[in-house]
Amino acid sequence: ADMVQDGVDGFVVPRRDIMAIARKLEYFKHHPEAVLSMGAKAREKARQFTWERVRQRYQAVWQSLAGKGVA
Repeated sequence: ADMVQDGVDGFVVPRRDIMAIARKLEYFKHHPEAVLSMGAKAREKARQFTWERVRQRYQAVWQSLAGKGVA
């Protein structure tokens, strides 16, 4: 749920909610263009998460904590 923008690059459904999952699969069955659109958007989002970007984010967090005297 933290990574998916509901209805844009995927769907967020409640955990273990079989009926919610079934409804989304049914939606895709009747809207095949949404599969392609959401899939393309999800791939683009995934490409943004490189190890270099993860490292930069961790480094920024550590630097902000060090600046506050937390170590």
